Amino acid sequence: MPTLTVTPADVFLWRRKKLSFSVLVAATLTWLLFDKVGYTPITMVSWVALFVVTVVFVSAHMASLFNRELPPIPKLEIKEQWTAEMASVLSERLNNIARWVHEMGTRRDYMRFARVVAGLGLLSVTGSWFDTLTTVYISESFLPFPVEFISF
Repeated sequence: MPTLTVTPADVFLWRRKKLSFSVLVAATLTWLLFDKVGYTPITMVSWVALFVVTVVFVSAHMASLFNRELPPIPKLEIKEQWTAEMASVLSERLNNIARWVHEMGTRRDYMRFARVVAGLGLLSVTGSWFDTLTTVYISESFLPFPVEFISF
């Protein structure tokens, strides 16, 4: 069986159309539930947990009613190699951010520094107009636009 490798670029650039569409639909539903309907993440997590516990309870009792074996408890295994890779990727990204911040602060390019400060200030003001979930949804909604840039 061939291994399936999906990179974030494949999703962001809509190379994997079904997966990208699924991400967009999930982001839209999350935005609708949390922002427009007014649910909170704690409420949703508790409802999902309640649903899972209820399904397991009913399936266990139905299995005993029909004299069948209970399904085994799945075991979660996190491989050490995967954990090390994720830690490596995270530390690399944090180091890149720290390097960029250091470069912006120590470089003598005042115009670039002023543009960065102005951009971050504008981002701060714009960000105060929206809550976090709406901002994430808006950024997810613009995922189809990079597809047009690939053709050039």
